[in-house]
Amino acid sequence: MLKIESVNAGYREAVVLHEMTIEVNEGEIVTLIGGNGAGKSTTLMTISGLVKVFGGDVLFEGTSLLGVTPEKIVKHGVIHVPEGRRIFPNMSVLENLDMGSMLRKNRAEIDKDRENVFELFPILHERRNQVGSTLSGGEQQMLAIGRGLMARPKLLLLDEPSLGLAPILVQQIFSVIRKIRDDQGCTVFLVEQNANQALQVSDRGYVLATGEIKLSGESDILLKNEDVKNTYLGAS
Repeated sequence: MLKIESVNAGYREAVVLHEMTIEVNEGEIVTLIGGNGAGKSTTLMTISGLVKVFGGDVLFEGTSLLGVTPEKIVKHGVIHVPEGRRIFPNMSVLENLDMGSMLRKNRAEIDKDRENVFELFPILHERRNQVGSTLSGGEQQMLAIGRGLMARPKLLLLDEPSLGLAPILVQQIFSVIRKIRDDQGCTVFLVEQNANQALQVSDRGYVLATGEIKLSGESDILLKNEDVKNTYLGAS
């Protein structure tokens, strides 16, 4: 579904990603782990058309995304939930969810997808008329994911969904990520610092350091890899 082929990308003239090659197959959960400043968020922004590509290619369902505007990339079915729970703080939960479906026309399908979001996150149904800024951090993260799902993605890009959340909410978020794939058939590309949880929920993983892929493989194998355990799993 997604192929990042020998990509060099970054900001202005600064190259952050070096010869990056990643594949995400339809129906998979694939995780990209790495420390602060490794280039994880830059990877997702490159896919979304928000970062300059100096070389290589990004293909989605066989079509190059280079030069395609972020809006058109969304229309292709690639939905990016960025780091930091960037909801619309002055809008209600319902209004935030409606913003996620603004490019869609079929009202019956939109209503059905909203109900699916409420099934995943029952607290959002309880808070549906509350303004986003009054939600807790965990509820805002649920809303950010729910808004992304309202666009009915083929590929969901999740950037640090567990960042800053209490452990019990982290467990809930990762459980929902698995449900999104299993119940809705949505492919997920997950960027996370919480390597332990991310590898437990994913099918395959890549390890990123200083903009370069250092390791890749099935998640259960990476969990047992001594270098991964020593570098990324000690505090998880």
